[in-house]
Amino acid sequence: MSEPEPAEPPEGSPLAARMARGTAVQQGALGVAIVTGLISTTALARSLSLAEFGVYGFVVALAGYLYFVIGTAEAAAVNEMAAAKDRHHLDLAFTRSVMVYTVFGILAGLTIAVGGALLVGVLDISPALARQGRLGAVAIGVLTATGWTAKVFQDFLRATHRFSTAGVCEAVGNVLVCAGVVTLLVVDAPLWCVIAAGGALPLWVGLSAVAVVTVSGLGCTLRPREVRSAEIRSFLKFSGGMLVIGSSDLVINSLDRTVVGVLRGAPALALYEAASKLNLLVRAWASNLSITIFPVLSTLRANDDRDRERDLLVLGTRYILAATVGPTVTLMVLSKPLLGVWLGDRNVAAAPTAVVFLAVRLAAATLSIAGTLVAVTRRLRQLTIYSWAMAGVNLALSVALTAWLGLIGVAIGTTVAFIALIPYFVSFAFKGRDVSVSDFMRAAWIPAYGLGAILALVLIAARLAFPLDHVWSVLGVALAGVAGYWAAFLVFVLDEGERALVRTIVRR
Repeated sequence: MSEPEPAEPPEGSPLAARMARGTAVQQGALGVAIVTGLISTTALARSLSLAEFGVYGFVVALAGYLYFVIGTAEAAAVNEMAAAKDRHHLDLAFTRSVMVYTVFGILAGLTIAVGGALLVGVLDISPALARQGRLGAVAIGVLTATGWTAKVFQDFLRATHRFSTAGVCEAVGNVLVCAGVVTLLVVDAPLWCVIAAGGALPLWVGLSAVAVVTVSGLGCTLRPREVRSAEIRSFLKFSGGMLVIGSSDLVINSLDRTVVGVLRGAPALALYEAASKLNLLVRAWASNLSITIFPVLSTLRANDDRDRERDLLVLGTRYILAATVGPTVTLMVLSKPLLGVWLGDRNVAAAPTAVVFLAVRLAAATLSIAGTLVAVTRRLRQLTIYSWAMAGVNLALSVALTAWLGLIGVAIGTTVAFIALIPYFVSFAFKGRDVSVSDFMRAAWIPAYGLGAILALVLIAARLAFPLDHVWSVLGVALAGVAGYWAAFLVFVLDEGERALVRTIVRR
């Protein structure tokens, strides 16, 4: 490539339409991940013994924990590539990402291979099964070292605003993992092969992106000789900062489980897991909505486009609330019958705890884009203070309230800690954004939460009017509630231009 070229997103499609389509595809990829996960889990549970299934989950989970690390590097990679002003700078950002991902992948692979092999040895299992577990850990380590480097190509697609293509790669990766696990079970392959297949998601997602980038001719030129050590340090500083911030969430979740288990015992811990399922479902849904936001904000910030940045902050919050409030309110009102038909009657006692957990999601949606913008501008010190202060307040409240109130105490501790830190978050996240409270109230809060209140009343009436005691009646009311909320938002809240955008996306 002799002359640098502008690094521009695809032509022929407005930014809003690209983001909306990409978000829709990403949510579809989440649906594929859920379905393929259910298929794989069912096949594993029916084909393996309890001991084999336990070893499989133990080893594959190690790779899942370390996959969190690449998420922090991904933020830095996407930020740098999306902010590139021309093709040459995009090449350099891509090269830095490949170099860092390769090192991270090797370290993660060694950690999984060595650590997994050692940890399997402490399990109370037969020597033959332990050997299969160790071989599986080594195999996942090798696949991880390769897969993390390939994952850069999916980040490249997102950074250049090819959101739909990146989402398709995610879906393809999950399908290939499921197909690999099921096929190996059918042919009665050794357990270590099944373990390797189950931990190969980064590899398949990355290879899918490599294929797309290569075939379409979008690839960047590697320029390792032009990469400066100061640039690598800047990359690692941002990635490390995001790792510290994200680690607070892992600490909150692990400490909550520990508090419940120590203070209330194993039965309460089982109910905690049931309550957290609904919360995690909404959280995954909301997180996917923000995937397209980060690279777009990085590009706008690099171009100093403050007007569109402000518009995205307000309107993006409006749309995220529109997508999140309906499902969240539905799960809150129907939590008891949902848990009953899904996980069994013994888990309906977790419904009040689930409702309190879900309350956090109603508030978190309105802060999502503001938090992303703070990360894009690399104001990580404030985010670090905010996230770890929340973890500290959550721990103190959860210990006190769980000892006093039982299981629901830990949910109240989490919710109160989140709400208590909102004023501090607002003090730095919205500073200098030229956005007022009235802007958010008019564009986002009143329509989203107002319709949410109406939906809650309708669903409460439905619970009183109908015996929601089997899966189809519960799902029918839940789907009708969410669809009704979105239809009302479309008809009564969106203006004609926004409705036209929705029609264009649906037709595509």
